[in-house]
Amino acid sequence: MGAQEFDFATGKVVNSGFRQIVVLSGCEPSCEFIEQYARGNRHKFLGKSADLRQALELVRKFKQGVFFLDADSDGVDVLPLVKVLAEKAPAFHVILMSQAPTKELLSQGKAARVAGFLVKPLSIDAIEKVMERIKTPT
Repeated sequence: MGAQEFDFATGKVVNSGFRQIVVLSGCEPSCEFIEQYARGNRHKFLGKSADLRQALELVRKFKQGVFFLDADSDGVDVLPLVKVLAEKAPAFHVILMSQAPTKELLSQGKAARVAGFLVKPLSIDAIEKVMERIKTPT
């Protein structure tokens, strides 16, 4: 059995390899790939939404996990959002997705401590690689 951690918010022992996943994207194929990955790897898929408020409500409710954020979402300025998430939900790792990531997005995302980047269209392999690099909080 792998290392385990205790979640004080729920009072439960949690397997450190387990992740809770939220997706903010209007791109249905991206959401489907992420959901398929989550369910195939025994992660908990908390939900997907094209609506920022709904996605943030899931983050607020569950307090820890991985937040897949589509940088191409209409009406969402992702870099300020990443900074707010880092401050308000530090146990959520943010992975940015974009069809055409710019150097500016990559450098500013890195400075904002984004956990990873994915280029759309997504693949299960790409999702697995970025998820493997995410460290479990201790």
